[in-house]
Amino acid sequence: MKNILNYICLFFIISCNAGNNKKELNNNKTSLDQEIISKNQQQENNNSVNNKIACEKEEGNLESGFTTNCIISKKLNEAYIFFIKESKINEVQYLKTILPKSNMKYNIQNVDLSYNFENDKLQINLSFEGGESEIIFLENENKTRIIIKNYPD
Repeated sequence: MKNILNYICLFFIISCNAGNNKKELNNNKTSLDQEIISKNQQQENNNSVNNKIACEKEEGNLESGFTTNCIISKKLNEAYIFFIKESKINEVQYLKTILPKSNMKYNIQNVDLSYNFENDKLQINLSFEGGESEIIFLENENKTRIIIKNYPD
C-alpha cells in the first residue's frame, strides 16, 4: 500500500510540474530544433565544400599535350568515385565505376585501359584512336590531386 501511495504522489508531482513547466519545455524544444537546424546547415556547407573539384588547365599544345590539375578534399578511393560521377571529361565513360583493388588492364569499345597502383598513387592510361590520356590520382593527407593529361596523335 505504501508503494502505491508513493507512485500516486510521484505521479501527482510530475503532473503538476509538467503543467507548470510546459512553457519551459516548449522553449527547450524550440532551442533544440534550432540547434539541429544549425548543425544540419553546417553539415550541408561542409559537404558542398568537400563535394567540389577545383581544377585549373595548363597551357598546352599538340606536341607536349594538354594538362588539367584538380584537387579534391577526399581520400583517393572517395575522390575516384566522386570523379567518376561528377567529371565532364569524355574518358570517364571508359573507367570502372568501382575502383579496382589492384593493377589491371582491359579493353572497352576499342580503348585500351590500364590501372596501375603505387602507394598513394593511381595512374590510369587510356589508348585510343586519336591519342592517349593519363589520369593520375595522388593522395596526400585526405586530399587527392587529380592530373589529367591528353596527348593527341
